[in-house]
Amino acid sequence: MFMKKGKIFLIVGPSCSGKTVIVDYILKHRPNTVRAISFTTREPRHGEKDKIDFFFVSENQFNQMIKENKFIEYTNVYGNWYGTAEDSFKPTDSGKDVVKIIDYQGALKIKKLRILNVSFFFCPKDKETLRRRIKERGDKDVDERLSHFEEELRHKKDFDYYVDTSGVEDHIKEHALVVMSIMDKYQKLA
Repeated sequence: MFMKKGKIFLIVGPSCSGKTVIVDYILKHRPNTVRAISFTTREPRHGEKDKIDFFFVSENQFNQMIKENKFIEYTNVYGNWYGTAEDSFKPTDSGKDVVKIIDYQGALKIKKLRILNVSFFFCPKDKETLRRRIKERGDKDVDERLSHFEEELRHKKDFDYYVDTSGVEDHIKEHALVVMSIMDKYQKLA
């Protein structure tokens, strides 16, 4: 019997655009969907867990993985390295959909490699919403993160769908349901 292959969904957007809270909702409410976990050299934020949110590794470990060609893409974001391992999308072989939270640079590299995916760009309409969220999260580099906003926004058109996450705090479910309905549409097309 032929098993239907899962789909890859990339979730892209600036810091504090709502990517993680919306993806967490999707993973909780959409069966047969898993997260592709990135490797990173940054320290865990409050509440993040190793091997669930990220694989937290040292810079030496990350560099060794680069030497061993373990990544399909990697990039430095705000002074920390992030990478997608070769086997991140393996669950699609067993019919699972894979959701990957990734910065725009990494997403563009994946597209350049012609790895089939459906991509979403999450972003609120205004910079001040991001400023408030970044401060609330407790990041120290607020201005640096905001300085990349215009550049990230310029890449919005490179992705399949734009999701305005201006009111994500009060509307996580509504945003997630919109994304899930699009995901379901692509799963039916398979």
